[in-house]
Parts: sequence; structure tokens; C-alpha cells
Amino acid sequence: MKKIFILFLSIPILFHGQTSFFKSIGGAGNDIGQNVISTKDGGFCIVGATESFGNGLTDLYIIKTDVNGQVEWHRTFGGPNIDFGNDIVETNDSSFIACGYSNSINLDYQIFVVKVDKNGNLIWANRYGDEDWDFSNAIVCSKHDPNHFLIAGESYNNSAGNSDGIILKIDSNGNVIWTKSHGGINKDFFTSIQEGDNG
Repeated sequence: MKKIFILFLSIPILFHGQTSFFKSIGGAGNDIGQNVISTKDGGFCIVGATESFGNGLTDLYIIKTDVNGQVEWHRTFGGPNIDFGNDIVETNDSSFIACGYSNSINLDYQIFVVKVDKNGNLIWANRYGDEDWDFSNAIVCSKHDPNHFLIAGESYNNSAGNSDGIILKIDSNGNVIWTKSHGGINKDFFTSIQEGDNG
């Protein structure tokens, strides 16, 4: 039995040197936790992928816990194939936007972004990309507009080389504001993103 997220939510270790709790969350399949954030209510939100729940080979998986690591809700998102979550942010209205990738449509990997409300109810789910593969690895809220979000990842579309790093800017409704790619003749990709003070 593969348990997920060995939710060793030892975030307090970073600050106090003590483990507050240790949780194992998941089902009978392989379940993976990719990132965890502290939430405005003092709890935590985890994003990753699950084989134990949902409808596909893997589904993007979001879990919300309270301050003690007790699960308040968990949700799966995706289609019949592979859907995977890599990062998540909390918005100014306490919703959550998670990013990752999906090949549940036409078997081509696309950037997969999901927005849920504070109770885990789906607000929207969008896929971004062209004919070739696209992946997203990180998402941040814009410092200059809390309703804008920057997503970083990897694209094989229109690449100068094997793949290029890609940055996608969207609004709170999932509309694309702009997309930029960067790279040379070899493989390039972005695993994290941080917005500068000048935007």
C-alpha cells in the first residue's frame, strides 16, 4: 500500500525546531505530494497527484487540512489519462489555484490549471498549450495585481532547441494575458518563479 504525502507537515521545524505532527494521507495506489503551503486560516493546502482516487491513471489532487493536519476536504481533477499537480497558491479571496500538466485530451501534454474555492468546489479548469508538449511547474501571485498569476514551466512548442522555459501570465478567471518563452539550442525549462519589484 502506497500512502501519500507522508504529510510530514513539519513546516514548524523551519521556525521552531520541533515537529508539530506527522500524517500519512492516501489510498491503496501511488499518491504523490509535490508542494504544501500555509493557508490564511492557519491550515495547509497540499497539491500533487493520486492513483488511489479520481477517474484517470493519475488525477491532480488537492488536500486542505486544518492547523493540526486533519483533512477538511480533498478533491481530484482530470480525465482518463495522466493529470498531475506541481504547485498551488492561495488567492486574495481564499480560493486556490493549482498548476501542473495533463495528457487527458488527445494524449498531448498541456499545462493544466485548476481554480477551486475555499471549500474545494471547482471554479474553473483550463488547459494551455499548442500541438506539442507543455508543462507547468510553479505558480505565484503577482506582487502588483492580486488578480494576476505567473506560471513557469517547459514548452516543446516553437522551441529554439529541445525545449524552452515558458512563462504564462493569467488573470483570476484563467484568461491568458501573455505568454513568453526563453531558451537556446538545448533543453531549457523553469522549475520556479518569482516576480521582481518592477514587475
